[in-house]
Amino acid sequence: MSNWEDTYANDFNGDGNSDILFSQGQFLGVWTENSSLNPTWTLLSNNTNGWSVVGSGDYNGDGTNDILWQNGQSLGVWTENGLNPTWHLLSNNLNGWSVVGGGDYTGFGSGAVQNDDILFQNGQNLGVWVENGNLNPTWHLLSNNLNGWSVVGSGDYNGAVGNTLANVDDILFEQGQFLGVWTFDTSGNLNPTWHLLSNNLNGWSVVGSADLNGDNRSDILFQNGSELGVWTEDSNLNPTWHLLSTNLNGWRVVGTSDYNGATNDGIPMDDILFQNGQNLGVWTFDSHLNSTWHLLSNNLNGWSIASAGNGTIR
Repeated sequence: MSNWEDTYANDFNGDGNSDILFSQGQFLGVWTENSSLNPTWTLLSNNTNGWSVVGSGDYNGDGTNDILWQNGQSLGVWTENGLNPTWHLLSNNLNGWSVVGGGDYTGFGSGAVQNDDILFQNGQNLGVWVENGNLNPTWHLLSNNLNGWSVVGSGDYNGAVGNTLANVDDILFEQGQFLGVWTFDTSGNLNPTWHLLSNNLNGWSVVGSADLNGDNRSDILFQNGSELGVWTEDSNLNPTWHLLSTNLNGWRVVGTSDYNGATNDGIPMDDILFQNGQNLGVWTFDSHLNSTWHLLSNNLNGWSIASAGNGTIR
């Protein structure tokens, strides 16, 4: 079987379909998805006690995604096992660092299962907790001067694969109309290489990273007003532009992941989740970027998306 970019992002019950996490005040719930996009609702908590979801990933490498929480300077994680979470306090003093994303930057996972790391920023400093599967992270300072660049995504944009056949994720940065990426090599040594992807985005902004066509490389999703487009990447970071929509009619991207479990030769094909007021819908894709629209809800009853797959806390 082909290796793929990630444990199915946001797959909290381990069924191979990405799920959608919702919050409303101190309540937290999840739609677990099936291949027909007929979700099942599960209330996970009716009192989150001031904790907020700041990310999701497979931090212990068991093949099921976990939920990352922050409360002030404290950070903790629910490791999931069939939606029966176990609580782990990771830190009670973050010293001003905030979570800005995550991914497997060392490729230390195993095949289809990634071991996701946690990316932090503090002012112009950027660092990462590298996870080892036991939730005993190792700290690495990646930069003490970002020079005004902001993290806007994580994904395996060049399709690099580590020694354990897990994909090695990269970090996408934006500064004004400039876009660049740190690619990480397969050694696991966290020695990134800088690539300037664009010096003029012409008003387009990154709104997500996803493998829409199932080629085992993350693509970059852009929005400019009501227009939506995507750069599909090759192994040399030479993108191909595809205009997906010229009029989103007020819909905005709120997540990307493989919600229906569709694959291309075993590699998940991600979809795009949209919200418009209290309406929620999704574009599912085939390997040729042909999309099909599905309205998931016309009344979210005040619930907001807390985590819906790939992406970066912004």
